[in-house]
Amino acid sequence: MRRASLLYEAHIEDREQKAYAIDPDFFRTPAMNAEDWKGPNFELRHVFTRTAAHGFHHRVCDQRGYHQASTQCSCRLCSQHCPTRLSPNCMPLFKETHSMNFYANDENFQ
Repeated sequence: MRRASLLYEAHIEDREQKAYAIDPDFFRTPAMNAEDWKGPNFELRHVFTRTAAHGFHHRVCDQRGYHQASTQCSCRLCSQHCPTRLSPNCMPLFKETHSMNFYANDENFQ
């Protein structure tokens, strides 16, 4: 095989591994299901991207402070196990209790 073909195959394998490593819940976040935040001057862009990046687990988990999700985590909204990102069951509760902007604001969690 030619060197270019080997490099191409390695690149494709690397991309497939990265895609496989993405948490499926990531694709349920508002940033992945809406396009308007990508437009110019969208005021809450940081909220959409933060939600997609780390899911605000540390905001809704009964364990205070930023931490990695574990089996001991429990959601303050639904009292169920609290995964890294909000589960689809919690998203309606998340939206009912406060806005995404509220959860993004550090001053609300001191």
